[in-house]
Amino acid sequence: MRKLFWVEPVLRSICEHVGTGLRAERLPYIRGRFRLFIGNQVNLSGRSSFFFMSMDNCDAEIHVGDHTFIGDGCTFSAARRITIGCHCLIAACVRVHDNDGHPIDAERRRKGERITLDESKEVVLGNNVWIGAGAVILKGVAIGDNAVIGAGSVVVRDVAANTVVAGNPARVLKSLNTDGLA
Repeated sequence: MRKLFWVEPVLRSICEHVGTGLRAERLPYIRGRFRLFIGNQVNLSGRSSFFFMSMDNCDAEIHVGDHTFIGDGCTFSAARRITIGCHCLIAACVRVHDNDGHPIDAERRRKGERITLDESKEVVLGNNVWIGAGAVILKGVAIGDNAVIGAGSVVVRDVAANTVVAGNPARVLKSLNTDGLA
């Protein structure tokens, strides 16, 4: 009952767009000024966090594609934009950041300065991407369609379509043929 009368109506009221068939077990933790777009048949399992770092009079955006599953405890931090394709599977405790959170320069951090929009870089996850539990996707990364990211991986550079990567930093383990089989 709580999902039907509380979680989904609240999400629909605060998001820029929510498609049909939303399944959300709990209301996500959302902080900042934002534009959140959720596609059709999206499943938000457990409780995830969406952090929007508003700066330079620019609202950060997160787009979640149709038929995407987001596991419990995932964190998305956007200063610019994070785009998640359709039919993606994002396991529990995955972290996706289009920014560093704090300036790299120690002097700026000591002064309490925030990052600038120029210090963030969009993250794009293609369609049919599978990200294993606890993986971290860092700023500026583009992950191609049908790619698989191993659990606990740290992705610091682009991942080609139809590729399996794992490790810290993530490296290519194998390529998949167009049928999705090794």
